Amino acid sequence: MSSSASSSAQPSTLSHNSLKRLRAESITSSENGNQGNSPSASKRARPDPYFTLPPPTTQYITLYIMLMRFKRVFRVVEVPLNYTFANLHTLMQFLFGWSGDHLHEVEVFDCVTLLKTRKGEIKEAGRIPAHQRELSDWYAVNGTGRIARQFKGSDPMWKVTTRKPRKNEWWDLEVENRLDAEATLGEVWNVDEKQNLSYRTEGDSSNEEIAIKYKYDLGSTWEVHISCNDDNTFVTKAVASNLPVIVKANGAPPLEDPPYPEPIEIDAHKKPIPRRFYEQDVFAKYCAHEMTCITREDKLDVCTDAEAKARHQEKRRRRKKKQRERKEIRDIPLSDDDLDTEDEQPAVREAEAGDDSTPPGESN
Repeated sequence: MSSSASSSAQPSTLSHNSLKRLRAESITSSENGNQGNSPSASKRARPDPYFTLPPPTTQYITLYIMLMRFKRVFRVVEVPLNYTFANLHTLMQFLFGWSGDHLHEVEVFDCVTLLKTRKGEIKEAGRIPAHQRELSDWYAVNGTGRIARQFKGSDPMWKVTTRKPRKNEWWDLEVENRLDAEATLGEVWNVDEKQNLSYRTEGDSSNEEIAIKYKYDLGSTWEVHISCNDDNTFVTKAVASNLPVIVKANGAPPLEDPPYPEPIEIDAHKKPIPRRFYEQDVFAKYCAHEMTCITREDKLDVCTDAEAKARHQEKRRRRKKKQRERKEIRDIPLSDDDLDTEDEQPAVREAEAGDDSTPPGESN
């Protein structure tokens, strides 16, 4: 990926836990009468863009969402076109059972070629940098002013970030940076292909040739490729809604932060998915912090926050019980019989060694 991991070269990204703390502080400030009237308090009290759903709409797009490095772990989801990239980030966390404790990156590409052997996986994507186009005879070769196929590169059309640049902060000026709370999926894909993001930025890629690379946990790098599904790319619903519809799903990723020693897990594509995962109102409850989705050693688990808390406490109780048992075993004093047995062991070993030795005067 062209973006650097250093904080000086790219915008920092807030984790879900940081966003939750900011949200709690804003609620506390708004409940305080004196502080709630101040400009700073009203600014903090704004709705959380990650957990606030957009207005209902009838316009949906069907996306094929594939987890890289694990065969047959994918989702087919109908997503409202007015979803922001902040909503998309929250949806990714829900779909794959992640916690949101790590940083993430999002880039939007055109000139995409997908692998034929693995559906949804990006083989190559991106355009050449703007300065290289100007130095070449680009306009002479492609007189329409569009990016010709021989000028494929690796640069994205957008880098979606969580904040605006600070003063004197250097960013990649050749790639447009958009705020995830403002940019929507409807700006990327459009029913009229001439109005999609590629055509609006001097490209000529169809909707099928536009894709998103979503990276989560930049140390371990879970990478998800998001592209248009082949069947029913654009869907018009009879009833307006702002909730995604999970059409099909298979498998779940390994544990996000496995303990040591690492537990034995079944293959990612064999992990079962509960029926509750497909219920449409579950994502609304997830955004309201009433339900959670967690990937476990043997399945993808969807449960309420109370159930998750009870399971976590039970797991801690069992772990502490095992620690106490191990400590008791270490602290048990040896009996006299055990000490005698230990004293006899060297003599027994010497006797056995003497029996196995070759008698004097005999050769093998």
